[in-house]
Amino acid sequence: MLVCAKCKKEMQCIKTGMNVRFNENGSHVYRGDLFECKSCGTTIAHTIKTSTFDEDPERHAEPYDIWMDRHTKKVGKLSMQ
Repeated sequence: MLVCAKCKKEMQCIKTGMNVRFNENGSHVYRGDLFECKSCGTTIAHTIKTSTFDEDPERHAEPYDIWMDRHTKKVGKLSMQ
């Protein structure tokens, strides 16, 4: 169970099977689920411990993917065009 530290409420799963992508090009992929606090709107991604390698991240990207650069700590969502 995941609990919102701010609201003290259980967080709800809003997307299963999403990716958190690390590295400059998103090649290291951690599969996980996206959770949201229905009270305050905080979201978190709960992932597995081990990453997989994606040779072509742009081709395999999904709308819910979260892209994170380890070096700059930037976080963003892919905009599908």
